[in-house]
Amino acid sequence: MRQRLGSLETEINTNQSQFDRVLRIGYKNTKLQVDRVAQQQEKLQKEVAEAIVERDSIKKEADELEKKRRNSQPLFYRPRGIKKIHQSN
Repeated sequence: MRQRLGSLETEINTNQSQFDRVLRIGYKNTKLQVDRVAQQQEKLQKEVAEAIVERDSIKKEADELEKKRRNSQPLFYRPRGIKKIHQSN
C-alpha cells in the first residue's frame, strides 16, 4: 500500500511538473504576444493622432484656398452654364 501510494505521489508530481512547464511556456508566449500587441496599439494610436492633425491642417488649407479662389474671381463671371454679364463702356 505504501509502495503504491509512493508511486502515485511520484506520478502526480511528475504530471504536475510537466503541466507547470507547459503552462509556464504558454504563459510566456502569451505575455510576449500581448506585449507586441500593446506596442502595435500604441504605435497605431500615435499614427492616428498624427493623421488627424495632418487631415485638419489639410482641410484648413483647402478651406483657405477655396476662400481665396472665391475672392479672386471677378464679379462679372458666373459659374459655368450661365452667360457672362457684359460690362458697358
